[in-house]
Amino acid sequence: RMQAALPAPVVAGSTRPFGPAAEGPLVVVTVFTPKVGQLDALVETHVDGLRNRVGAIPGLRGGRLLRASDGSRAVLVSAFESALDYERWVGSNEFAAHRERVRAHVEKAEPGVFEVVYESGAI
Repeated sequence: RMQAALPAPVVAGSTRPFGPAAEGPLVVVTVFTPKVGQLDALVETHVDGLRNRVGAIPGLRGGRLLRASDGSRAVLVSAFESALDYERWVGSNEFAAHRERVRAHVEKAEPGVFEVVYESGAI
C-alpha cells in the first residue's frame, strides 16, 4: 500500500527556502489534505504529538492547528525564534517520529516557510 508523501523540509545550506541570512522569527505554515475520513484522526495525532511542546522544543514560540470549516483540510502554523531553531527541530528524531505518525492520515501536505515581517497582537 502506498504511503502519502510528506514533503521533506529543507534544513541546511544555501537551499533553505528562507535564505542563509534570515534572522528573527520564522513561521512554518503547512496545509494538510487528509485522506478520506481521516481529518479527525489527523487533528488528534497532531494534538497528541505536539501538546505542551512549547519549552520542550528549543526555540518553538508556539503554534496553532486550524481545521477548515468544510472539513477538507487542516493547517498547522508553527512559529520559531529563528531559522536555526526550525532547522534543529526538523532534523530531530522527535520530528521524524511525529511526521511518521501523521503520514498515515495525510493525502497531501504543502509546507511553506515564512519570515515574519510584521506582528500585532496575539493569535
